[in-house]
Amino acid sequence: MVSALFVFGYAAVFIVPVLSCRTKEYKANDGQCCPMCNEGTVVQRDCTAYSGTQCRSCDLGTFMNQPNGLYSCFPCTSCDTGHGLFVKQNCTATTDTVCDVLNGYHCKDLIESNGCSLAEKHSQCAAGQRIKEHGTSRTDTVCDVINGYYCRGLIESNGCSLAEKHSQCAAGQRIKEPGTSRSDTVCEDCQPGFFSKDGVNCTAWTICSESQIKVEEGSSTSDVVCGSASRHRYGFILSVVLFLIIVICLVITGFVKACKYHLTSLHVFSLCICIAPACNTKGKQAASALPRPVPIFLFNFPYHKLIIVFLSYLW
Repeated sequence: MVSALFVFGYAAVFIVPVLSCRTKEYKANDGQCCPMCNEGTVVQRDCTAYSGTQCRSCDLGTFMNQPNGLYSCFPCTSCDTGHGLFVKQNCTATTDTVCDVLNGYHCKDLIESNGCSLAEKHSQCAAGQRIKEHGTSRTDTVCDVINGYYCRGLIESNGCSLAEKHSQCAAGQRIKEPGTSRSDTVCEDCQPGFFSKDGVNCTAWTICSESQIKVEEGSSTSDVVCGSASRHRYGFILSVVLFLIIVICLVITGFVKACKYHLTSLHVFSLCICIAPACNTKGKQAASALPRPVPIFLFNFPYHKLIIVFLSYLW
């Protein structure tokens, strides 16, 4: 029984295929473990029962930076100057090319802290922005907003990609909340009885005093206009006096025309006195012997129209 177990264990060790190779060995195509090639070389021929692994050096433009069981070397990285990269360290058989970024660019994909595989141009701060932090080979430019603007596109809580000018409140409104670097101005309409011309603050309408009258009503954009009551009273009196002067002048003109007419037709109006240039001594004597006609002008003149015009002017 013991001998049977010994035979079975021996078969398990030497007949069952090897599941994994030891350190610095690789599994060949036929399943056996072979020694790895050193850095700068790759496998040319796998090992056999009679010989070890045959290795070859990497060709120009390729490299191998680790012990391996590969059959070809890695191609060297190319630093594209058109994308902001330049060669910091040339490629060798054991190391890859090390690229770094040109001035005005920053690295987007860092390799082992000293190389870069992808670069991007530094951001330009747009209108309404200022440079908060200048870009480096490892970080992009950080922009922030200037006074009078607020950020519309926040980047990582400390930068801004898009800024816009604070809104201006219109006439009839006031600033409820001033704009900040992160928020726009908040406006609200003036309440009844208040006005705002510049859209900053709302001011209460002026209250006319007892000696004043309200000439113009207030609105949300303009104040109440007050005027002196005595000035309007004097204006009314002056208008009445002017009206009376015009009426008197028209009456006198009518008398003069009537006197001229009656003197010509030998009918003289008895009220035609010496102040009328057409009256003379002969006319006065003739007037005493003739009936006293009333000037037609006094009846035909449209006084009602004159009164309507005057009332319209006062209104």
